[in-house]
Amino acid sequence: MTNGMNIKSSTTPILTTLRQAGWIPGRSAKELVDQWEREFFSAGEFSLHATARAVLLEFGGLSFEQDGPGETVARRSFCFDPTVAAGESDRFAEFERALGTHLCPIGEAEASEAFLLIAEDGRVLSAMDDAFLIGWSIEEAISALVLGRLGEFIRTEQAPA
Repeated sequence: MTNGMNIKSSTTPILTTLRQAGWIPGRSAKELVDQWEREFFSAGEFSLHATARAVLLEFGGLSFEQDGPGETVARRSFCFDPTVAAGESDRFAEFERALGTHLCPIGEAEASEAFLLIAEDGRVLSAMDDAFLIGWSIEEAISALVLGRLGEFIRTEQAPA
């Protein structure tokens, strides 16, 4: 986020990818986020916390089309659109319990095979049946997604030891 994300310290491949998706310094998707608040979050399935709102204001509506080898996993497409998680709140409850925090959907990753979720403290997860911490911040998460880095497995009560 322009007031929180340290874009200037990002590597050239990350900045290039951000710009190709339509991101510019100072970007604001306020109208889109306001629409999501009226039409998606007001339904009550998810609540939009301040950290999620800040991320969506800067990155909402952006799609990153990519594939190919990454550092530890394949680079896959991802986007910032919370509405892709409609009807999926039950799926995320065990991850919220495991992390002890509220999660909010911010998009999808893995070419639509996983949801992107953000915790109130800024941690970002890629989740479907299992969840992986892909960054302690949106900066780290975007770097992991762009560069193809595997996240840290989140152990839940139901996960085998």
